[in-house]
Order: sequence, then C-alpha cells, then structure tokens
Amino acid sequence: MAVRDVLSQPNLLLLYDGYLHHYGGLALKGAGDLKGAMDMPAYTATVKNDEAALADLMKIYLETNGDEEGFDSYLLQKHLDFSKAAPQFTLNDLEGQEVSPASLKGKVILIYFWAHT
Repeated sequence: MAVRDVLSQPNLLLLYDGYLHHYGGLALKGAGDLKGAMDMPAYTATVKNDEAALADLMKIYLETNGDEEGFDSYLLQKHLDFSKAAPQFTLNDLEGQEVSPASLKGKVILIYFWAHT
C-alpha cells in the first residue's frame, strides 16, 4: 500500500497532523513522488510555521524546479489553499438558539468538535 493510501485511511485521522504531513512528504520523496512530496510538508511549513519542514520543502522544490524562482509564490498559494473559509452551517447553542458562522461575522469563533468513540 502506498504512503498516500495509508494516510487516507479513516482510522489514522487522529494522527494526521502537520508532522505526519512533513514526514509523509519525505517518504513520498524517497519513493520518487516529488509532487506529493512537496504538497505534504507545505502544510507543516505554512500552517505550523515549522522551519525543518520549510527547509525540506525548499530542498524538494529545488530538486523539482532547479532553482528558487517562484518558491515564495508557491508558499503563498499553498498557505491560501490551506486557509479556505469554513463551509456555512447552522448549530444550536446551549440555549437552543440557531447560530451560524455568518451570524458571528467579525467575532473570534472557536469550534471544538468532540466525539465519543
């Protein structure tokens, strides 16, 4: 089974954080999948601001593209890709009132999803 297939398994979602992206990207690089190798550590480098992931991403980018030209634009685009707006939804608050992200525009929102397994 390929690394990408393993990472897509639902039972591994709890492990699927930035560091798994980083090291999964290195595994894909070792397997010769440079496109996948760039996409995975890009998350850790841009969202988690991880310097080691950024350094590894730069090495893979240089290997893929031959020089640094366009690297900053690539990073910006990846950051934007990972920063898409949440989809619209409606939930009930503790008093039973419907609340949606649109109704809280301009306020800081913390959404904590918890599920008992």
